[in-house]
Amino acid sequence: MKTLLITGAGTIGNMVAAQAAATQEFARIYLADVKPHRDFIATIVDAPQVEVCSLDITDATEVMPFFIENGITHVIDTACIPHNAEFRNLRAYVDVNAYGLANLLEAARLKGVEKYVSCSSNAVYDFSGPKPTAPVHEEWPILGPDATLYDHTKLLGEKLVSQYRQFFGLPAASFRLTVIYGPCPALNMGSKTWFHNVISTAAVKRALAFESIPRRRLCWMYSRDAANALVHAVLFEKDYPSPVYNVSSGVLIGIEEIIAALKKAIPDLKVSIGEIKDVGWKYPLDIIRLKDELGFTPRYTLDKAIGEYVAWIWKHPQYVAGAVE
Repeated sequence: MKTLLITGAGTIGNMVAAQAAATQEFARIYLADVKPHRDFIATIVDAPQVEVCSLDITDATEVMPFFIENGITHVIDTACIPHNAEFRNLRAYVDVNAYGLANLLEAARLKGVEKYVSCSSNAVYDFSGPKPTAPVHEEWPILGPDATLYDHTKLLGEKLVSQYRQFFGLPAASFRLTVIYGPCPALNMGSKTWFHNVISTAAVKRALAFESIPRRRLCWMYSRDAANALVHAVLFEKDYPSPVYNVSSGVLIGIEEIIAALKKAIPDLKVSIGEIKDVGWKYPLDIIRLKDELGFTPRYTLDKAIGEYVAWIWKHPQYVAGAVE
């Protein structure tokens, strides 16, 4: 009997719970957050085997009993303090992204979990030097001179996972997520907020009007597709061949493609954009390792993802914030 713990009820964690429930592989799924937004979660997750609960991963005296009492066999750890330039509680990055992860890994080791999926970030890559001329693979240089505390704690998290693999044989790996978009109770990261504002404005007003807008060509990935990748990974029956994997759509998407998809989802959408600004070079992430070693291929097209996102906004307008006036 498989029992899954998902830490973090944000953009990714909620979708992970929904997709994990859909597999029918888990007798019980615990979606844990220090302060779960239960009403919001209910708009994403509707499955009897999913229990939303409170858990402070920074408190080891809570974490270990939770694993034992609930018989946790699998873990997908999405919990983190994300990068936010306005956030000044620097200690929180260390408490959650490092100490919290260490508590979870130790509990997983002592409980003997079957699989541990740890969410890292493509923010660990260093692009301050030579720019990539091909998709960015997992061996690309890491942590440049402008790396934030968030970036450092995510890399430290990868090192912790690697050490638990090496010394204790914990069946774990780190998954470097690209920029993820989708329904979220707290829009607290720049690019994600930008994407949501564009989608919500189009959905609510059925119009987009900008004197200028950045192209923002990034390796965007829909949260349900990212969730599918993580669930696929936690159900992978063999040992993880590698310690780190990129998780991405593998392609660059800009405002032109986003608008084209929005027009399909909202046929009467009116668009007026004066200038699309090019904000510099971008890069896709290489997902060959994810495909070849774990057998996962992203399957959500941009049209399907935005269509679903818009439908969610229309169904749950009370959770829409940030639509441009």
